[in-house]
Amino acid sequence: SSIFRSHFLFLFLFIFLIFEIIYIIKKVKVPLSFTKRIMRLTITYILLNVLFSFFISVWILHLLVPILIVVSDLLNKPYELFINRRFINKAKIKSDSITACKIAITGSYGKTSTKNYIKDVLKNKYIVKASPRSYNTPLGLSKFINENDFNYTDFVVYEFGARRKGDIYELAKIFKYDIAIVTSIGSMHIDTFKCIDVIVNEKMSICSYLKEDGFVILNYENRYIRNYPITNKKYTYGFDYGMYQAKNIKLSIFNSNFDLYKNGEFVKTYTIKPLGKGAVLNVLPSIILCDLNGIDFKYVQKIDAVTNRLSLRDMGNYYILDDAYNSNLMGATYALEVLNSHDGMKYLITPGFIEMDKIKEELAEEYALNINKCCDYVFLVKNNFTVLLSKFITVKYEFVKTFKKGFKSFLSLKEDNSILLIENDLYE
Repeated sequence: SSIFRSHFLFLFLFIFLIFEIIYIIKKVKVPLSFTKRIMRLTITYILLNVLFSFFISVWILHLLVPILIVVSDLLNKPYELFINRRFINKAKIKSDSITACKIAITGSYGKTSTKNYIKDVLKNKYIVKASPRSYNTPLGLSKFINENDFNYTDFVVYEFGARRKGDIYELAKIFKYDIAIVTSIGSMHIDTFKCIDVIVNEKMSICSYLKEDGFVILNYENRYIRNYPITNKKYTYGFDYGMYQAKNIKLSIFNSNFDLYKNGEFVKTYTIKPLGKGAVLNVLPSIILCDLNGIDFKYVQKIDAVTNRLSLRDMGNYYILDDAYNSNLMGATYALEVLNSHDGMKYLITPGFIEMDKIKEELAEEYALNINKCCDYVFLVKNNFTVLLSKFITVKYEFVKTFKKGFKSFLSLKEDNSILLIENDLYE
């Protein structure tokens, strides 16, 4: 009888687990991937369950589930580290053998957009391969290198991410590069870096590991980058600073227009699909590379907007500005400027920012100031940050439990020609 109850309980919990997994798979924004590592972890966990079932009751075994998962991971750790190191070493050897010009991009934000714009421009004259999506860690970039053929490739573009001191060095010693680009420096990941000075030194260290005959492309609109001493050959860009400057910027929800100046002289007027001042800034490194590699500037105007990075969706009688991937104040400010260029009712839905606990109050106050200037109505996905944010908001707002509920509320309130800015919905 007790054995029957134990097995019945085990069966019930197993069925419950299956339904829970199905629910999670349906809810996640990024599809679950059952990798070999997950399979190894699962097998180890099952074997531990079978082993312990001979010595303890099923009831106690179920209480030990979290501990058994941790133990399974610890048992697998040495083998996983060995597999990872072998995988990375393979990528390093292959990367060193690639004869293409290699470009490494880092920054607190703007890395992925800059990378995509560079690829869009260079591919008109050269064969270019760039790391996909936000692959910017040793394992992610190793996967990119190991799974691609680089024969006859002219340019390889890497994205270097950094959350802690030493991350850039770790990437630089594996993936050597000829050109370094620093897009921006700000307070992203300040909770792991601890202070802005550490962030600045870490991001700018990409210049130190550059090949001897290489050069850097720097965003001089950013004061941390502008004031950082380097000895490398450099090309600089910005709005009011740098060799290449974007002036007379005109924004709309459909395109961005600006005049390009080089060393103080007018070069050309551009109209590009990517939206906002952030996009204009991130396009400038592409223009520099056009200039250095003899590519017609006309190709810059063919650059596509990056999905989920301030891209427009025309829904018929209303619009959506999709900035779901953004999670920093500067990008959010640029997005609000584009929103403000529209002549209809302007709505915003946001869960705010994460990894900013050290500066969340000043961040909330500044963000709210920009919201008050640009929005008619705000949907705040409720969390600690948006509760703080609401104290500084003076326009109409309401709290919603989830992004989906906020979107449903927008649909019930919107008028014709309304526009909704989605800011960082991937927080959920």
